[in-house]
Amino acid sequence: MSLPIAITSIITGILALIIAQLATRRTMAIAKTRKIGSLPNDRKIHVGFIPSMGGIGIFAGISSGILLSLIWYDTFWQGISLHYAGIAIGAMLMLFTGILDDLRGLSAQQKFMAQILAAAIVILF
Repeated sequence: MSLPIAITSIITGILALIIAQLATRRTMAIAKTRKIGSLPNDRKIHVGFIPSMGGIGIFAGISSGILLSLIWYDTFWQGISLHYAGIAIGAMLMLFTGILDDLRGLSAQQKFMAQILAAAIVILF
């Protein structure tokens, strides 16, 4: 007996939210101990050190929610559409761009080029 789609969607959303919350807390703790973040300067309004790398937790939550949905609805076992691969590749490119920006700092042009490339990958798949 399968559960109604509304119930499974709510359960999947709650699980993805919990995973995102746990992963974000963990990455923020690591960022604090390794001093990965932002210090105040002339362009920023915050007062103290702000850890970065939160995109990892967000990515973990979203991707786990998608994976849970695919597995729950047996779509995962029937073969995944190539469109999902394009979305996954584009999302991973943005994740790695964010990580690189947090660690080394990227210019606005470099980040914009990565966004254009990620969008092109999603469109072309």
